[in-house]
Amino acid sequence: KDMRIDEHLLPAGTSISIPILAVHHNPTVWENPSSFNPERFNAEKSAERHPYAFIPFSAGPRNCIGQSLALDELKTSICKVLLRFRLSPNHTQPKPHFKSSLVARSMDDIYVNLQLLSD
Repeated sequence: KDMRIDEHLLPAGTSISIPILAVHHNPTVWENPSSFNPERFNAEKSAERHPYAFIPFSAGPRNCIGQSLALDELKTSICKVLLRFRLSPNHTQPKPHFKSSLVARSMDDIYVNLQLLSD
């Protein structure tokens, strides 16, 4: 059936797509949205935001069933790398450019410097 959202009428059968990259770079939600700032995801700042301001695995009852496993694997992998290496940006290479599709991806290689930590 037809649905009204604010002043917009959506006829029955209308397909809707949510541009995730645009949501994640919304300057009304994120200060300096294009800069890397992991502190924006700390508990205090996250509590101030709408729960759907950051939706890397979709949201609601039909979100990604692999979300928990993917996050656990990501954290484990990052921990293993950080226990062995010091990472720093490689400023000799150009900054990567990103394209938006179903998943945001870099169009270029992303270069970092790895320095082996001593035991």
